[in-house]
Amino acid sequence: MREAIVKCIIYGCIIIALLAMVSSGCVEREEDVYSITMDDTTQSHIPDTTLTIEDDQIPPAYQKENWEQRKPCPLLSPGERWSYQDEGRNNDISIALIHATSRGSFFYNTAYGTMTVNPPSDNRILLVSIKVWHMGSRSVSDQQITTPGLPSFTLYDSSKTLSPTYISIDDGGFIDAAYLNRYDDHQRPLYPWARNIVHHTSIGELYSETTLHRQEEKEGWLLFLVPEGFAIDDAYLGLQPDKDEKTIYWSLC
Repeated sequence: MREAIVKCIIYGCIIIALLAMVSSGCVEREEDVYSITMDDTTQSHIPDTTLTIEDDQIPPAYQKENWEQRKPCPLLSPGERWSYQDEGRNNDISIALIHATSRGSFFYNTAYGTMTVNPPSDNRILLVSIKVWHMGSRSVSDQQITTPGLPSFTLYDSSKTLSPTYISIDDGGFIDAAYLNRYDDHQRPLYPWARNIVHHTSIGELYSETTLHRQEEKEGWLLFLVPEGFAIDDAYLGLQPDKDEKTIYWSLC
């Protein structure tokens, strides 16, 4: 019995001594071992992978958007008609892009002889054939339509948009479509010289705004000035018949 009491006293002293050593830092704790192994020398070989807010917000490298994916859908094919109604909803109209081609020049006749139309340097003339049909009327009093004017058409390619032009009968120069059919408050043309435009040429009749009666039809060429390297395959034509109609699109080939 006496020996057991002595052993308990000895073990108790040992435990007290160990606790005192731990509290004084003589025994390495787990966190102390970790702090020693992760010294400055070791840390210098570990890459810094910390993401800052700025790094996380850096966008990926720019990738050029595919032009084919940017083309509108649906994209009608040449010869495919689009049908709609006039503003009063009395007449049915059908319109189509028939054909597209390009030329270096063409000519037309005047009272003074032949006049040649040449594009500016490094340009070509893109010709787009448009056909309009008056399909029928629901009204007895209103049986005529006005075909879309040139400002209703827009040519698109991968880098720009282009508007059609007229040809001046006086000098064969190109007239922007915005100058035609513009009037002041007294219905006088703002640009009277722009009314002298060419209609009939060596390549056929040029497209212009006109009136069609029931069952009539009209076809003509839209003219665009395009760069010499213009690719018809990459371009398409847009038409907005009037402000209340959506835009219709055709491929050129």
